[in-house]
Amino acid sequence: MKIDQESLASKIKATAEEIAFGDILTGTFRAATHHIMRVFDELGRSLGYEVEIGWLYDMTWYVEEERVMSDLPMILECEWDHGPRHRDEVDSDFQKLVQARADVRVWISASPNAASTHIENCERQIRLFSGSLPGDRYIFVVYDWATGKPIIKQLVLPQSN
Repeated sequence: MKIDQESLASKIKATAEEIAFGDILTGTFRAATHHIMRVFDELGRSLGYEVEIGWLYDMTWYVEEERVMSDLPMILECEWDHGPRHRDEVDSDFQKLVQARADVRVWISASPNAASTHIENCERQIRLFSGSLPGDRYIFVVYDWATGKPIIKQLVLPQSN
């Protein structure tokens, strides 16, 4: 059963809102990523999707029919550390999402003190990419170290008039 993009995005956002980022980021980035993968693996499977970790993207939810992939509901990239000089610039892993075709693209990241700037830079990348299409949907989950809270935001590119 196909879930519409808006409902799917709502389920993803609700799941992200339940994650205790402050707690999972007290350990290693590897442990935090493992936690994220486990949470979204469970969500994807509960929605009836096949889940692949570390294939083309950090996580892929897909539908298979007649032994071929027929739908790509969600792809996810997770990158915590962008290096000290480039923390709020667009990460090369984020650029994987921009060129991909999926119903919902999820970016999970962290920023030392400018999560909103990081998200703005990602949005600028999306708008500048010639392959972006009306209706492309993104969910940003960016933990702000300064505030101790994530910013969870959805972007849907407007339909052409």
